[in-house]
Amino acid sequence: MLKVLRVPKKRWDRIDKQVGEKIGYPLKNLDIDVIWPNLKTHVLVVHDKTDKEVHFSCHQAWLDAVPHARELVTDGFGHRRILAAQEVLEAGISFLAEDTEMNIADTAKEDHAGQEASRDQ
Repeated sequence: MLKVLRVPKKRWDRIDKQVGEKIGYPLKNLDIDVIWPNLKTHVLVVHDKTDKEVHFSCHQAWLDAVPHARELVTDGFGHRRILAAQEVLEAGISFLAEDTEMNIADTAKEDHAGQEASRDQ
């Protein structure tokens, strides 16, 4: 996370200590390498090529870290305007709708398998 945010190490150590005290665990527990490989849900990684706050090269690491990641690459919105970009909003809504449908289908399969197992007992 330190590299992605480009925060000097001394400042990061202070932030890590203060936030860690507030939330009860170190910030490194929120790092992509710790959390993302264990995600069971689908993830849409949205990143703009002109992002000056989080370098564009970071998005490949995010994609590699998450088993169920999809990507949306934009150009010209930067780090903040990307959230209000129409194409991003539409892609996000579409992604959520698809993910919801997949989750419903997965749940139905699990329920059916559980019912079958109960009958076999």
